[in-house]
Amino acid sequence: RPLGSIQMAIPYCPLKDAKNLFDSIQSHLEREVKNIVASYRRKKKQETQWNSGCNKALKGLLKDLEDNESMGLPTTNNPRAPASLREKDNKRNAVYEPDLGVVHAEALATLSKHYDINGFPLHISLPETSPKTLEELILGTQIANDFAEGVMFAVATYIKSY
Repeated sequence: RPLGSIQMAIPYCPLKDAKNLFDSIQSHLEREVKNIVASYRRKKKQETQWNSGCNKALKGLLKDLEDNESMGLPTTNNPRAPASLREKDNKRNAVYEPDLGVVHAEALATLSKHYDINGFPLHISLPETSPKTLEELILGTQIANDFAEGVMFAVATYIKSY
């Protein structure tokens, strides 16, 4: 008799295809989150618009945060920090990179010039998270209840293999 499970069935694939597998899971999760928000808003007779530019920017920030955290890197000395944000010490010819928080704050400030941004990250562990739990987490934030005129939504997902 099969036991019930909330884990997604993930087919085995050779290591060379691992990136494609995680990209696929990431895309699936992003679609699920978007469907949860859009479905809830449809019930309230509200249209849901998505901002793909914000999606892309936020996804880059998530990737930076997760990669630095999982590799045990400090948030300073970030090798992916834009050159324009680096400070050079001419005496020792050394390059000091800003705190990752500074880099992200500046990226969010750039987005904020064009949009009022409200939101927060949800850090979840996929194997232990059922679709129902995901829906409860998202709807529990009340973010889908923003019915202001012209409101747009952005979703960024990033999955890091360990």
